[in-house]
Amino acid sequence: MAIVWEWMTDALLWKPYSPALSTAIEASFSAHQPSVDVCIASPSAPVPTHTITFQSQSPCQTTWGSGRSRPVRRNVDPQTGTVEWQWWEDVSQQWHPYDVSINFQIESAWGQCHSSANAYFQASAPGGVSIRIHHRKFTIEFEADAVQKNVFSHFSRKVRRRVVPPGTGAGASAAAMVGPAALPSAPHASLSQQAVSVPPPSVAAGTVSLSYDANDLQPFVETSDDNDCPICVTSLRERNSVMLAKCRHVFCKECIMRWFETRPTCPVCTMAYGVITGIQPNGTMSVRIIPTDSPEFGSGLEGFPGVDIIQIHYNFPSGIQGPEHPSPGRRYTGTRRVAYLPFTKEGEDVLSLLKTAWDRRLLFSVGTSITTGQRDVVTWSGVHHKTNTWGGPTNFGYPDATYFARVKAELAEKGVR
Repeated sequence: MAIVWEWMTDALLWKPYSPALSTAIEASFSAHQPSVDVCIASPSAPVPTHTITFQSQSPCQTTWGSGRSRPVRRNVDPQTGTVEWQWWEDVSQQWHPYDVSINFQIESAWGQCHSSANAYFQASAPGGVSIRIHHRKFTIEFEADAVQKNVFSHFSRKVRRRVVPPGTGAGASAAAMVGPAALPSAPHASLSQQAVSVPPPSVAAGTVSLSYDANDLQPFVETSDDNDCPICVTSLRERNSVMLAKCRHVFCKECIMRWFETRPTCPVCTMAYGVITGIQPNGTMSVRIIPTDSPEFGSGLEGFPGVDIIQIHYNFPSGIQGPEHPSPGRRYTGTRRVAYLPFTKEGEDVLSLLKTAWDRRLLFSVGTSITTGQRDVVTWSGVHHKTNTWGGPTNFGYPDATYFARVKAELAEKGVR
């Protein structure tokens, strides 16, 4: 099986090292060396010009003198395509490839789980791996249906492994784009899972609507050579730079404006700066209070004795998918859902956020049900609800000590705060 080491060009294309240099890099990698010094012009030259580091969070090639870094990857049998790990986004109903370095880490761990040989990166547990994105910790479980879970909020996303034909991976497609989506990703920072893979608005028209306020971009003057734009990885000194008003992260103005055209969230911390509108079909949301003296109250919400119940009804009739849905013109099956909150200050706060998310069409979408596998149905869109009054988290009910924090975090990821 051929093994070729490659580096990423400025055009976001993967370019292989020479066969001799690739062999030398693979020998160092197989020997579990943390890095190797090489001369790109000639592998046998006595004076190295670059260092290739394997142990960093983002395996990279660093140029001596300038210190510039580029992503590198280990490509097994590139004639048959490259492996790309992708995660599912409920809002746009699309698969997105992970950042180059994260993809490298997941694939290495996956290889360990499916091979008797020791992989360089160790999986955090049998059948899985731990990764960090935006300084948040996630786990990916390979068993059965692959799932990425937020360690803090327990929010889950579907994950899949795909072999991409030569020249059609995330790097190649980004290079072929004309418009805002063709932005380079920083080699040393896991900026965003949406980085270069998010299509520009002209491609994603109808799936999600985005907007941001120009006042969110504040002029900023950088006087140090030490700080780079996290998007293009070039020095911010003497450039037209801006600071984001809420989180105070700094970028080249051109870079962040182009980024905001695809997703108005900070690439570093995901702070929302715009209004995201989803693809929720037509339906109704109604709310009623069940008082403790009502025959319907029963035993109430487990863990909230003597507290009135907020009951939320969602009703979606069946219909025809619109241009914003996965299969325009095809029928979809509607649904009815009932959810519960305690009639407390915290319950009312969550209800207010849910109403905002409903108005922005973010609570439901049309797609494939994760639980039943049925296609073209109205499904939840990543904001967990309590659909039982008892049974705890495993039964989608109460008590659940961390539920309010989790649902608020899920809504915040959609820009609802």
